[in-house]
Amino acid sequence: MSRRRLDDDDDYADDMDPNSDRRRSSSAGWVGGLIVGGVLLALLLIIGVGALFFVRTAAVRQEAIAARDAEAKRVGLGDEEAARRGRELVREKGGVAKTYTRDEFRRLVMGKTGDEIVAAVGRPDDARKDVAGETRRDGVIVTENHDWWEFRDRVLNDATGKPFSRAAVRFNNKGQADRLDYYP
Repeated sequence: MSRRRLDDDDDYADDMDPNSDRRRSSSAGWVGGLIVGGVLLALLLIIGVGALFFVRTAAVRQEAIAARDAEAKRVGLGDEEAARRGRELVREKGGVAKTYTRDEFRRLVMGKTGDEIVAAVGRPDDARKDVAGETRRDGVIVTENHDWWEFRDRVLNDATGKPFSRAAVRFNNKGQADRLDYYP
């Protein structure tokens, strides 16, 4: 029997309409369609946000590369052409660049100016100007900008016998090397 309200103006035959169940099932179809549509819409939204993330990440990476290249040109070091020319010059003058132990490199670099370092171990493979960093001075942490030079495959790792991938040299505000960092 139909769940519709029976009224006096209706006759009994109208209330027992066999098609009334079909009408109710069509509303179930609408609900199912709305659920499927909502799921598809949510899926499209997730895909769209993911695509925007990847596009933005690629754009940020391109901006970082452009900024790095501009900085390398401003400093005059670090661009691939200069690095390639430097490697060719090293080969012409007798093969590969000399590698140093940590102690030798420290002795040749620490406390020296950029020109003295170039004369002692050669030109760096990369240079960065005005890199912000924290320094402890008299028990107080102070933020300062420093210049950094990087030398690739020039300092031997005592533990492995292979060169460190990078040796980074930091310059203080007097233009002298005051810190060395090694990266495997």
